[in-house]
Parts: sequence; C-alpha cells; structure tokens
Amino acid sequence: FFLMVPLIIIGVKRKNTKAMFQIALVIMMFALAAMAIFANNLWVLSVAVLLFFTGFNYLEASLPSLIAKFCPVGEKGSAMGVYSTSQFLGAFCGGMLGGGAFQLVGAVGVFIVALVLMGVWLLLTLGMKNPVLLKSYTLEAEVKDKAQARDMASQLSQLMGVVEAIVVLDEKVAYLKVDEHFDLREARAVLGSAQ
Repeated sequence: FFLMVPLIIIGVKRKNTKAMFQIALVIMMFALAAMAIFANNLWVLSVAVLLFFTGFNYLEASLPSLIAKFCPVGEKGSAMGVYSTSQFLGAFCGGMLGGGAFQLVGAVGVFIVALVLMGVWLLLTLGMKNPVLLKSYTLEAEVKDKAQARDMASQLSQLMGVVEAIVVLDEKVAYLKVDEHFDLREARAVLGSAQ
C-alpha cells in the first residue's frame, strides 16, 4: 500500500495519470515474469509479490478515478455501476481462466498467461488520452421547464472554466465539470442558486 503512494503523488503533481497507469502495468508485468522464472526461489517470489500488489493497489485505487474523469457529466453513477459489475465479472472470469490455465499448463503457465493478458492491456493503453484533472460540482438550480433548463445549460457552458454542464429539470440540479478557471459565483448567478 505504501509503495503505491509515490505513483499517485507523481501522477497528480505532473498531471500525467496515463504514464503512472502504464508504469503500474509494467511493474505488474515485471513481477509476473519474475514469478514465472523464479517460481522456486522464495526470496525472489516474495519481492515479486510485493511489486505485483504495489501495481495492483495503484490500479485498484486509480481506475474508479479515471472512470469519473472520462465519463460524461451527470452519468457518473451509471459509469461506476458498469465498472463495479465489470470488476466482479472480471474476478469471476479471471478465476475460471486461472483455474483452466493451471490445469493445462501448471502454476508457471498461469503467470505466463497473466503476463500476456497484462501485455495486451498495456498495448490498449497506448491510445488512451491523459485525463485532464477536473472538479465536479452538483448545484441547485431554480429551473421551471425544459426550455429554461436548456438555456441554463447553454449559459453555464459559456462560462470560463466550464468544460461540461447539464441541468436536470426533474432533480432541479446542474452537474458541472470544471477546470481551475471556474468561478462558482458566476454559475450560481446563472442558476439562481444560493447553495
């Protein structure tokens, strides 16, 4: 757990989450290769397991954050639901694949199969964009009809620092994704909100 903290700090300070994500994958791949090659060496295996879980813990902590950064404003709940379902489905499929690989190619083969899958994942990240660090706001909106909600969303989108904005009539709220240039008072003025 403590070994993953530097990855998080460096990623946030340098605003390069993608590189830290890829480094975590490489760390895990290195650990899996070491486990496959030195499966009978307790010391090497112990260090490899430590490295593997350093990368694993970083990914487990950063994946939900990445989803929140990439998903459209107002759809974070749906995106997190899909992520959670995929996470449990992945654990189920991983257990089946690991068990099948163990029966077919033994313990060392399981590490090699995992290494290949991690390599495919690393290749898929090459096209990934580095996420922009944005803040999310949910603000109360004094909105009466759909036309006014569209007008408010349009006005909010034109404010400095607003990257995405939607106004939901049924909830009487506005969901915003903003950068460091955002002025909360301007948004509240558009929404007629004192919150």
